[in-house]
Amino acid sequence: MASAIAGYIAQFHAFVTNPEPRPGLHPIPGSNPLTFGTAILPPLVYYVALLLLAPPPPPIVAPVCVKTIRNVLALTAGFLFFRLPLAYHVPQSIGLTYQLGLVGFYGGCRVLDAFFISPYCFGHIPRRVVYVHKPRVETPGLNDGVRTVKDWSDEWAERRLTGKADGEPADVGKVLGGFLCSALVHAASVRCVLGGDWAAAAGEAAFFALNGVAVVVEGAVVRAVRRARRRGGRAETVWYDGWVGRAWWVAVVLGSGRYFTRGWVKSGLVRETAFIY
Repeated sequence: MASAIAGYIAQFHAFVTNPEPRPGLHPIPGSNPLTFGTAILPPLVYYVALLLLAPPPPPIVAPVCVKTIRNVLALTAGFLFFRLPLAYHVPQSIGLTYQLGLVGFYGGCRVLDAFFISPYCFGHIPRRVVYVHKPRVETPGLNDGVRTVKDWSDEWAERRLTGKADGEPADVGKVLGGFLCSALVHAASVRCVLGGDWAAAAGEAAFFALNGVAVVVEGAVVRAVRRARRRGGRAETVWYDGWVGRAWWVAVVLGSGRYFTRGWVKSGLVRETAFIY
């Protein structure tokens, strides 16, 4: 019994430490097997930098040296996140290599947004990192001026392009921005298991782009139909609206889903998730 367990442990150890890519995995040429240190370092540096994402003036709360250290840490974390899927792969799994791409690209984009784009371009910090500075009673004349949650960039762009007021909803930019980011990140992640071939990974980008456009089209049609019903003195919603919406999304998903699955089929993700080796 003990010898059998030892044999299983030895086989598992050999499987985990084997640097050769598993059959079907085509990592980016020149990338190396992922190690524990390279996997854990980007989020650790990111969380340390996040602790220093302090509020704006008074200067005693956010001195220049703290901002400098924070920005250096954030740049380092962003570089390490983006480097993960470009320089490393998980030789034992196609799916884990794909997940490594998602973590690396999403993490890098998050660092850029939280530490640079949102604070310096739009004057606010992310919704989950809002600090409130409350001066002591004996501290006279300090104006905290804490940045507030504003339009975090897509909403801001939509308001500038369309001339919408601050109180009007700006969901089109938010939807298109989210789907555009997903398109780029997923396409780049599938590319990491397709030997760096962008053409083979274009299906993921097409899937998310089409779904983003479909969301915007659906919203425009709904608003137009409700406006027409209102003008005709009818109720804005009727019993079959939900069924029409479901039929629309079934058609969209079935029509665009084939683009998404192309990359999964080519990369071997479908075979691996179905335990077909």
